[in-house]
Amino acid sequence: SSSSAASDVYKRQVAFLSGGHPGSIKRILQNFVERDWGVILVERRLYPPEERDRLFREHVEEPVINKILGRILDPNVREALRILGVFRRFDEHTIEALQSRRRPYISKSVDSQELLDQLVSTGLVRPPVPRDPFYSDAIVRNLILVQMQFNSLNRYLQLNRLACKIYDAWIKGQDIKGNPLN
Repeated sequence: SSSSAASDVYKRQVAFLSGGHPGSIKRILQNFVERDWGVILVERRLYPPEERDRLFREHVEEPVINKILGRILDPNVREALRILGVFRRFDEHTIEALQSRRRPYISKSVDSQELLDQLVSTGLVRPPVPRDPFYSDAIVRNLILVQMQFNSLNRYLQLNRLACKIYDAWIKGQDIKGNPLN
Protein backbone atom coordinates (compact mmCIF):
# COMPACT_ATOMS: atom_id res chain seq x y z
CA SER A 1 0.00 0.00 0.00
CA SER A 2 2.83 2.44 0.79
CA SER A 3 4.35 1.52 -2.57
CA SER A 4 1.06 2.43 -4.25
CA ALA A 5 0.87 5.70 -2.31
CA ALA A 6 4.46 6.54 -3.31
CA SER A 7 3.58 5.73 -6.93
CA ASP A 8 0.56 8.08 -6.80
CA VAL A 9 2.69 10.88 -5.33
CA TYR A 10 5.29 10.24 -7.99
CA LYS A 11 2.71 10.44 -10.81
CA ARG A 12 1.15 13.65 -9.45
CA GLN A 13 4.52 15.34 -9.08
CA VAL A 14 5.70 14.40 -12.57
CA ALA A 15 2.35 15.59 -14.00
CA PHE A 16 2.64 18.89 -12.12
CA LEU A 17 6.29 19.59 -12.88
CA SER A 18 5.95 18.68 -16.56
CA GLY A 19 2.76 20.67 -17.14
CA GLY A 20 1.62 17.53 -18.96
CA HIS A 21 4.06 18.24 -21.81
CA PRO A 22 5.29 14.90 -23.24
CA GLY A 23 8.84 16.18 -23.84
CA SER A 24 9.07 17.40 -20.26
CA ILE A 25 7.74 14.12 -18.90
CA LYS A 26 10.39 12.28 -20.90
CA ARG A 27 13.17 14.53 -19.56
CA ILE A 28 12.02 14.12 -15.96
CA LEU A 29 11.79 10.34 -16.31
CA GLN A 30 15.27 10.26 -17.84
CA ASN A 31 16.48 12.17 -14.76
CA PHE A 32 15.09 9.36 -12.58
CA VAL A 33 16.77 6.70 -14.73
CA GLU A 34 20.10 8.54 -14.38
CA ARG A 35 19.61 8.47 -10.60
CA ASP A 36 18.69 4.78 -10.58
CA TRP A 37 15.06 5.72 -9.87
CA GLY A 38 15.94 7.17 -6.50
CA VAL A 39 12.86 8.96 -5.22
CA ILE A 40 12.86 11.01 -2.04
CA LEU A 41 9.47 11.49 -0.44
CA VAL A 42 9.37 14.54 1.81
CA GLU A 43 6.00 15.55 3.24
CA ARG A 44 4.18 13.64 0.48
CA ARG A 45 6.22 15.43 -2.18
CA LEU A 46 8.54 13.77 -4.61
CA TYR A 47 11.48 16.00 -3.82
CA PRO A 48 12.37 18.67 -1.30
CA PRO A 49 11.50 22.16 -2.66
CA GLU A 50 15.03 23.00 -3.81
CA GLU A 51 15.27 19.73 -5.75
CA ARG A 52 11.82 20.27 -7.32
CA ASP A 53 12.99 23.73 -8.39
CA ARG A 54 16.14 22.30 -9.98
CA LEU A 55 14.17 19.53 -11.69
CA PHE A 56 11.69 22.03 -13.11
CA ARG A 57 14.33 24.48 -14.34
CA GLU A 58 16.60 21.85 -15.91
CA HIS A 59 13.97 19.64 -17.51
CA VAL A 60 11.00 21.92 -18.20
CA GLU A 61 11.69 25.66 -18.10
CA GLU A 62 15.02 25.89 -19.92
CA PRO A 63 14.58 23.28 -22.65
CA VAL A 64 10.83 23.54 -23.27
CA ILE A 65 9.15 26.76 -22.09
CA ASN A 66 11.99 29.13 -22.94
CA LYS A 67 12.41 27.49 -26.36
CA ILE A 68 8.69 27.86 -27.16
CA LEU A 69 8.31 31.41 -25.86
CA GLY A 70 11.69 32.47 -27.29
CA ARG A 71 10.23 32.11 -30.78
CA ILE A 72 7.72 34.87 -30.04
CA LEU A 73 9.49 38.13 -30.81
CA ASP A 74 6.84 40.62 -29.66
CA PRO A 75 7.19 41.06 -25.87
CA ASN A 76 3.51 42.10 -25.56
CA VAL A 77 2.36 38.86 -27.18
CA ARG A 78 4.78 36.78 -25.09
CA GLU A 79 3.61 38.43 -21.86
CA ALA A 80 -0.07 38.13 -22.82
CA LEU A 81 0.45 34.42 -23.45
CA ARG A 82 1.94 34.06 -19.97
CA ILE A 83 -0.90 35.99 -18.30
CA LEU A 84 -3.71 34.37 -20.28
CA GLY A 85 -2.39 30.96 -19.25
CA VAL A 86 -4.38 31.46 -16.04
CA PHE A 87 -7.60 31.57 -18.09
CA ARG A 88 -8.93 28.39 -19.68
CA ARG A 89 -10.87 30.45 -22.18
CA PHE A 90 -10.65 34.14 -22.98
CA ASP A 91 -11.89 36.83 -25.36
CA GLU A 92 -11.57 40.58 -25.93
CA HIS A 93 -13.45 41.24 -22.68
CA THR A 94 -10.78 39.29 -20.78
CA ILE A 95 -8.05 41.42 -22.36
CA GLU A 96 -9.97 44.60 -21.54
CA ALA A 97 -10.46 43.48 -17.93
CA LEU A 98 -6.73 42.85 -17.64
CA GLN A 99 -6.09 46.32 -19.09
CA SER A 100 -8.61 48.09 -16.83
CA ARG A 101 -6.75 47.39 -13.59
CA ARG A 102 -5.09 50.24 -11.73
CA ARG A 103 -1.85 48.45 -12.51
CA PRO A 104 -2.79 46.72 -15.77
CA TYR A 105 -1.54 43.24 -16.53
CA ILE A 106 -1.65 44.02 -20.26
CA SER A 107 -0.69 47.45 -21.57
CA LYS A 108 -3.65 49.74 -22.20
CA SER A 109 -2.05 50.83 -25.49
CA VAL A 110 -2.50 47.33 -26.97
CA ASP A 111 -5.65 46.81 -29.06
CA SER A 112 -7.44 43.73 -27.68
CA GLN A 113 -8.56 42.29 -31.04
CA GLU A 114 -5.15 42.89 -32.61
CA LEU A 115 -3.50 41.13 -29.67
CA LEU A 116 -5.87 38.15 -30.01
CA ASP A 117 -5.05 37.93 -33.74
CA GLN A 118 -1.33 37.98 -32.94
CA LEU A 119 -1.78 35.25 -30.32
CA VAL A 120 -3.54 33.06 -32.88
CA SER A 121 -0.77 33.72 -35.41
CA THR A 122 1.76 32.16 -32.98
CA GLY A 123 0.04 28.81 -33.50
CA LEU A 124 -0.29 28.43 -29.72
CA VAL A 125 -3.81 29.85 -29.35
CA ARG A 126 -6.95 28.44 -30.93
CA PRO A 127 -9.45 31.00 -32.26
CA PRO A 128 -13.17 30.82 -31.43
CA VAL A 129 -15.21 28.18 -33.22
CA PRO A 130 -19.00 27.86 -33.36
CA ARG A 131 -19.18 25.33 -30.49
CA ASP A 132 -16.77 27.38 -28.35
CA PRO A 133 -16.87 31.17 -28.87
CA PHE A 134 -13.68 31.78 -26.87
CA TYR A 135 -9.98 31.72 -27.59
CA SER A 136 -7.99 29.05 -25.78
CA ASP A 137 -4.43 27.89 -25.31
CA ALA A 138 -4.16 24.17 -24.73
CA ILE A 139 -0.57 23.86 -25.93
CA VAL A 140 1.57 25.74 -23.42
CA ARG A 141 -1.02 26.81 -20.85
CA ASN A 142 -0.16 24.21 -18.22
CA LEU A 143 3.57 24.75 -18.71
CA ILE A 144 3.15 28.49 -18.18
CA LEU A 145 0.99 27.93 -15.10
CA VAL A 146 3.67 25.74 -13.53
CA GLN A 147 6.33 28.30 -14.42
CA MET A 148 4.29 31.11 -12.88
CA GLN A 149 3.80 29.07 -9.69
CA PHE A 150 7.58 28.59 -9.44
CA ASN A 151 8.64 32.10 -10.45
CA SER A 152 5.76 34.40 -9.39
CA LEU A 153 3.41 32.69 -6.97
CA ASN A 154 1.83 35.98 -5.78
CA ARG A 155 1.16 37.06 -9.36
CA TYR A 156 -0.35 33.65 -10.09
CA LEU A 157 -2.69 33.99 -7.08
CA GLN A 158 -3.63 37.59 -7.99
CA LEU A 159 -4.49 36.57 -11.55
CA ASN A 160 -6.58 33.67 -10.25
CA ARG A 161 -8.55 36.03 -8.01
CA LEU A 162 -9.08 38.39 -10.95
CA ALA A 163 -10.20 35.47 -13.12
CA CYS A 164 -12.81 34.58 -10.50
CA LYS A 165 -14.10 38.18 -10.50
CA ILE A 166 -14.27 38.23 -14.30
CA TYR A 167 -16.13 34.91 -14.46
CA ASP A 168 -18.54 35.97 -11.69
CA ALA A 169 -19.31 39.15 -13.66
CA TRP A 170 -19.81 37.15 -16.86
CA ILE A 171 -22.31 34.88 -15.11
CA LYS A 172 -24.31 38.05 -14.38
CA GLY A 173 -23.97 39.12 -18.03
CA GLN A 174 -21.61 41.98 -17.16
CA ASP A 175 -18.02 42.93 -17.75
CA ILE A 176 -15.74 43.52 -14.78
CA LYS A 177 -16.90 47.16 -14.55
CA GLY A 178 -20.56 46.12 -14.34
CA ASN A 179 -21.45 47.09 -17.92
CA PRO A 180 -23.82 44.72 -19.72
CA LEU A 181 -22.25 42.24 -22.15
CA ASN A 182 -23.74 41.10 -25.45
